Order: sequence, then C-alpha cells, then structure tokens
Amino acid sequence: MTYALRITATAAKDIAQAVTRSRADFGKEAARRYESLITETLINIASAPHGAGSHTVSAIRRGLLIRHLASSNRSRVKHPRHIVAYLVENDAVHILRVLHESMDLPRHL
Repeated sequence: MTYALRITATAAKDIAQAVTRSRADFGKEAARRYESLITETLINIASAPHGAGSHTVSAIRRGLLIRHLASSNRSRVKHPRHIVAYLVENDAVHILRVLHESMDLPRHL
C-alpha cells in the first residue's frame, strides 16, 4: 500500500532551503542530486513508512517517525545530512519537517 503524501508548508520550505544551500555550497549538479535524493526518500516513506531506516521517536512527539536521507542514498550524494520527520495517520504520511542532522529535533518539532 502506498500512503498519500502530505507535505506541510514548513517541510516544503525546509526542502527548498536544503536545496538552495546545497547549490550555494556544492554547485548546481550537486543540488540536483540532493533534491532527487530528498524526493526518493519521500517516495520510499510513502511506500513503506515503517520500513528500513525509519525510527520511532515518540519521546519527542507521539507517533513521530524519522528517516535519514542516507537510508535512501545510493552513492549519488557523498554525505547526506538531513532527516525527514513525519507522522502516519490512516492512509496518509504527513511530512512535518526536513531538518539538518545537527539541529535539535525536539526544539524544531
């Protein structure tokens, strides 16, 4: 079963900022690869939200799951640094944030 994917406005902004930062730091091609990796990770989450690479962090928020971009990486991006935070409700996955791994998750969720 593939779940409907719902991306919050905040998560969409997070994604845009990650791609913009990648472009500024590593160039246009690297930004394209990073954006592709983010998209692939979101598709993987929608296909199997509790699948490999997903971790429950209910201590932060009830039902919260996270998945690092590295779980979807197939060597296109040397060191992916972002984590997707999401909730699964009925037949939908709600993408709450896409945060850099150095960020304090409880503070931003």
